[in-house]
Amino acid sequence: MADPHLVAYIREHAPAWGTDALKRHLLSQGVDAAQLDAALAEAAPTLTPLVSVPPAPPPGASPPTAPGRRRASKAGLIVGALCGGLGLMALSLFMGRTPAPDTKASAPAPEEAGLFHGRYGFIVKLPPGYEARSSFTDAEKTLEVVYIYRQGTDPQHFINEGLYEHLGILRIEVLPRRVPQGFVGMDALKDYVLRQLAADKSVFEQRATMVNGMPAFIVKVAKPFQIRRGYVVGDKVRYTVAGGFENPVFDQVLETLAETGSNRTDER
Repeated sequence: MADPHLVAYIREHAPAWGTDALKRHLLSQGVDAAQLDAALAEAAPTLTPLVSVPPAPPPGASPPTAPGRRRASKAGLIVGALCGGLGLMALSLFMGRTPAPDTKASAPAPEEAGLFHGRYGFIVKLPPGYEARSSFTDAEKTLEVVYIYRQGTDPQHFINEGLYEHLGILRIEVLPRRVPQGFVGMDALKDYVLRQLAADKSVFEQRATMVNGMPAFIVKVAKPFQIRRGYVVGDKVRYTVAGGFENPVFDQVLETLAETGSNRTDER
């Protein structure tokens, strides 16, 4: 059976680079030729036929780093994509906001040592050896996405939640509580999240907690793939924290999340 991570990688990047260029690049990264041929064969039926040669990339450019070849089920990949991308879109629509295409995360502004200040007026303490970057990923600049990661981590890994456990990556998404229907409260947010988990037939545990005076609940999903998420409702914004299933960085950062009342969204 072809490596599902490799198949997903090819399906994503082949339309832009072409299968020949992608194959050469993956072989240069040490991907096994037999595994690569099997992945190409499995991905081929779903690839959009190229009606012309793809435009030449910038000088010196190369396709993104090949994904880690960890074992994962096809269902896990599908649900992972849903939770990481389509799930965010669904939640945005449910909460009254239409998302725009993502933009590349900008480099973080200089911060106090070990402390990250979000533009929505919150802070988190960074573990030793970690840094953070944030950006607004929608045209309206309402969704702030923060990545917290070990220094030297390849940003290409941010999109793959399957690597969060191993690499110690954490993602925080911040959105205003106010929507056209009113304010999003904990009950409505929790109800939506649990209905989504039920629809995905997820096996999970949940627990209610408080994070520096803010109501929150933690969901630990065991199947169809392992991920941990924390949902926190602040004064004017709500937070979704995604991290590794057992990685201690999740707890270390979540317990330091606090609101300062100093909103910096005017810097957008």
